[in-house]
Amino acid sequence: MTPDELTDTSITSFILKATYEGTQYQYTAVIRNDSILVRVPYRFDFTVVSRAKADVSLANMATIYPLGETELDYSQPGLTFTVTAPDQKTTKEYKFGYEPYGFGDAYQSWYKTWAELGYQTFDSQGNETSYDEQTSSVGVCGDYLVAARSHWVFDRFTGEKLDFELNVTGVAPKPDGTSEIFWLTNDDEGNLVGSTLPVVSNGAYNIYKWTDPREAPTLVWESTVDAGRRIDVRGDINGTAYITSWLTGTDQPVIFHRIKIQDGVVTELPELNSGRRRLTDYGNNWPCCSLKEPADETTYYVFTNYLNDWDHGPCISYGTTDGPTTVVPYGPLEVDLPSYSGYVGWGNEYRHYAGVKNINGDNYLVVMNGYDTWGASTHYLAVAEVEEFKNWWQWSISSATLYYVPQLFSLQWNPNRNMAITVYNDGDKSYLYAMATGSGIACHILETSWD
Repeated sequence: MTPDELTDTSITSFILKATYEGTQYQYTAVIRNDSILVRVPYRFDFTVVSRAKADVSLANMATIYPLGETELDYSQPGLTFTVTAPDQKTTKEYKFGYEPYGFGDAYQSWYKTWAELGYQTFDSQGNETSYDEQTSSVGVCGDYLVAARSHWVFDRFTGEKLDFELNVTGVAPKPDGTSEIFWLTNDDEGNLVGSTLPVVSNGAYNIYKWTDPREAPTLVWESTVDAGRRIDVRGDINGTAYITSWLTGTDQPVIFHRIKIQDGVVTELPELNSGRRRLTDYGNNWPCCSLKEPADETTYYVFTNYLNDWDHGPCISYGTTDGPTTVVPYGPLEVDLPSYSGYVGWGNEYRHYAGVKNINGDNYLVVMNGYDTWGASTHYLAVAEVEEFKNWWQWSISSATLYYVPQLFSLQWNPNRNMAITVYNDGDKSYLYAMATGSGIACHILETSWD
């Protein structure tokens, strides 16, 4: 043995195993310095591991005490393991503990129908209005929830409409001289970010940010790129942030525009070729692209509405970048999320939104889907760890998620509308706002706490 091997006290793996009420459980620990940590969800029932054993792998000829096969009470803190190296002299102590993930509590705080928000569902002649022209998305700015296009401002804690609107002074004008922010969302730090849409704003795809909805915005980037639908922002718009948006009209394949903002300096990144196809009819056909984390090299998640010729439900592709212009899939090439019907066509329509969101410091995949088959409406909201979403096609969507809400909106949902989600972190609470134009806005609170 080499001198390093003689003094090696490392634990290479630690798997906790328990049987409780006839069910077997297994948890793989992470070894971090002198800690053995098992990740468990908030509200975890520690009774499950009150009588458990461990499969432990050590360096060659090293020993551990207590032995892994010894049945111990892992439900209480304070367990310590001592590893003795092959030289029988060198030792290292490891402390066993738990690392929480997910939500200690999750619930709907408030819900407002489209009419309760103050929007019209019919015009003066009794004709159904164009909901998407009233608003397309929402974002948070301090204590306010702000709607795009209408620029209406609501109390984010109650959903009550307030008596002032978003200040759009200096925003690129429309042909009639007025200004319109087409899309609003939040970055990971809760800053309000919005964009104009070229077809609406005389060819301008500009990015703006606000610190107060009553004050004029700051121009972040000015361009004539044909993008602006469903912008996705990861990072801090006041530090380092990445913004992706679908390039309008790219169908086979879908292509995304990307920029990086660092300390106010904007750099256009190479376009991202998703390798995916876009179905152009029947329901929402705006693709989305979201980063797992705000970084130059990371995983991209692409959301389209086409899996194959006979399966048009919402589809997620994911992979790293190559070049960095093409998504290189790993694992399953694509995941077909439940859409309640296979073929999307006349009479069968859907809308969806999906993205990776920062919730209390961790990255989660958030999906909202709606499906309408000849008037029979179904929809859901689901939140899962980004690494778990690929299992949704194997199991029911509810079993693989940390938070699942079937029938998100109380009214029958019409799929010929838009959907959007934004998240705002406030201490140990995260406020998730889900919107479907024509149906309403729902506020859900996701809490992280051991209590």
